[in-house]
Amino acid sequence: MIEHCISVFKNMQDEKAFRIYMTDVGYQLSNFIGKVYGASGDLVKNRYCDIIQPAKPKKEETAEDIITRIRKKLKG
Repeated sequence: MIEHCISVFKNMQDEKAFRIYMTDVGYQLSNFIGKVYGASGDLVKNRYCDIIQPAKPKKEETAEDIITRIRKKLKG
């Protein structure tokens, strides 16, 4: 049973890697062709992997936030 789950997971990861690879090829190729024919910017704006797993926005910490966080950790 465990071997089956591992096999299914590996197949899913292989498929995801293949999709990302192929869409990145299309992304690069379309933007290159666009530049060759005079496009001012990218024809395709977003990559596939950015769409299926968007980046989490980073929280900007002030100096006071950092000091408070460190003090909380030191207190236990």
